[in-house]
Amino acid sequence: MDNVKVVIVGIMLLICAVEDMYYKKLHVALLAAYGVAGFVIYIMDGAMSILDFSGGMGIGFILILLSYLSRGAIGLGDGILFVITGMYLGAAVNMILLWTALIIAGLWALFSIVVLKRNKKYEIPFAPMVFLAYFIICINGAGGVGNV
Repeated sequence: MDNVKVVIVGIMLLICAVEDMYYKKLHVALLAAYGVAGFVIYIMDGAMSILDFSGGMGIGFILILLSYLSRGAIGLGDGILFVITGMYLGAAVNMILLWTALIIAGLWALFSIVVLKRNKKYEIPFAPMVFLAYFIICINGAGGVGNV
């Protein structure tokens, strides 16, 4: 079942990355479908504890709260995306995913400002950073994700 989860999350993040780059939004229906699939896999697989499952989702719920508190500076779709990834990855790996994506986004923002001379207010799509972070995690095998 782990191989299936790795592929499902990878495909979902790739689709979300493309949507975010071109349309600057994530489609709720797609995220909902992956969320339902994640819940079904969680029930059928039984390999993840309820604490790990809910903790993984909790990271996304915190991002959703931060989205409201920041009046949209953090995208609501990004929070929902991390709720879904938390269902598949659990708390520890989802946190690694978030931190890795934030580092990549920070490096891209620095490059955009210094080299590309973009305005500080330039909005960076975050889902491509999450996809790249997931790819890096899979290659490194963090939390057993890349052990396929």
